[in-house]
Amino acid sequence: MTGKPERAEGRCPFCGGTLIPEQKVLAPFVIDGTVIVVKDVPAEVCRNCHEPFFTGEVTDKILELVKQLRPLKMEVIIVNFESLPAFEIMPLK
Repeated sequence: MTGKPERAEGRCPFCGGTLIPEQKVLAPFVIDGTVIVVKDVPAEVCRNCHEPFFTGEVTDKILELVKQLRPLKMEVIIVNFESLPAFEIMPLK
């Protein structure tokens, strides 16, 4: 992962539509029965099919967050991407 968009010439690799830069999207995940929703994730979004595309840096940050949240065993977790640098999981006792 380079931290930069990996699409040619600002085109969607799925439908060929134009990518709109600097958008904020929801990134939902279902892992082991837990729904994790990350709000306000920076992405490029296809104008045609609305598929979001994240940089490698954003993807790495989301994956690290999901890895930290999995042990909490909650049904639904909603976090804001912008607050993630200050986000820290407290160890369970």
